Amino acid sequence: MDATQILPTIFENLGKALPFRIIHEYQSGIRWTRGQASDPLEPGVRFFLYLVQSIDVFDMTEGKFHLGTQAIGTENAGLLNVTSSLNYRITNPKSLAINLGYSDLEATIRSRSRGLVSSAVLSYDRGNGAEHFSKGKEAIEDSVLNKMRELFHERDYGLEAISFQIEELGPTQSFSLHGFGDNETLQDSLMTL
Repeated sequence: MDATQILPTIFENLGKALPFRIIHEYQSGIRWTRGQASDPLEPGVRFFLYLVQSIDVFDMTEGKFHLGTQAIGTENAGLLNVTSSLNYRITNPKSLAINLGYSDLEATIRSRSRGLVSSAVLSYDRGNGAEHFSKGKEAIEDSVLNKMRELFHERDYGLEAISFQIEELGPTQSFSLHGFGDNETLQDSLMTL
């Protein structure tokens, strides 16, 4: 660690020990007192009683989760790679803090959206091959976005799904086991990966 990193690190750690948090204009906060959440805190300097209270700060600007690439096996087009992302906004930090937890946000969105993407792709599988899916990309995106909106509303996550994008949709690159003979153990091992 060089000298330019020491001072910011000291202030960052000192800020965690001080009995106040600064909430910027693009943020909101929740004060926790013995397990009870307050109403959302407005921007400004917010004090709390150390060891009895804490403040969680939430960024209220639009966020984006890159959901990664998932392989989906379809009946007619074979194995497809789908790379996607979700844009969201926190609308109610108290609901988010109570019903989901800010630390669990990304894991929950990733697991829920992967299932929804898989369902949407499989329901769109009508038998015209991989190129058929690229033409129906918007229909799949709309389906996933609407399902995410319903999920966020039903579970009262305090989130709004703004947009869902499929960044890549196409057949996976296949490989063959030529040269390995009839080694069923090797083939079984590779299939479980």
